[in-house]
Amino acid sequence: MMATSSISATEMEIERTTDQPNWLELSKDVTCGQLEDIAFEFYVTDNLLAYIADCSGHLRCMRLVQCARLSEKGFRDVIKKLSFLEELEILFNHQLSEETFELIGQCCPLLKSLEYARLVNRYQILGINDEAFAIAKTMPRLLHLKISGNVLNNDGILAILDGCPLLESLDLTRYGC
Repeated sequence: MMATSSISATEMEIERTTDQPNWLELSKDVTCGQLEDIAFEFYVTDNLLAYIADCSGHLRCMRLVQCARLSEKGFRDVIKKLSFLEELEILFNHQLSEETFELIGQCCPLLKSLEYARLVNRYQILGINDEAFAIAKTMPRLLHLKISGNVLNNDGILAILDGCPLLESLDLTRYGC
């Protein structure tokens, strides 16, 4: 039986002079592959997230909040290694492309809960429904979906409802139509 472990970057002591996490706080859970739940607020880089993904093959929950230092390419490289992921929260980071949402669905077949919020840009009308179509196409096992700050219309909403038949909750907070 695997022990449940979690770590939050907000709980780690960040050294002010180097802006690096205290590596001693990452604990043996990461290096022993026991980590199942991780949350980063503000601080995570491509290299740090890649290290954790390499060492924690059974990560089930990941929360990324305002991680400006994490690139979409870095995130895509990591998500390919997280096939056991069941819950994913991406809040107020860079906008993710349709291809990234498709990759999440393809690489995380156990995903049950997705929360995605991006900063609202009312002038952005390109790519309407792209994220919704990618979710509908690749995430049929979702039970909970919350997306906010996205531009959707009825076609996007219907695609999600048709493509995610197991959906128990759908929250479209602050979406544009």
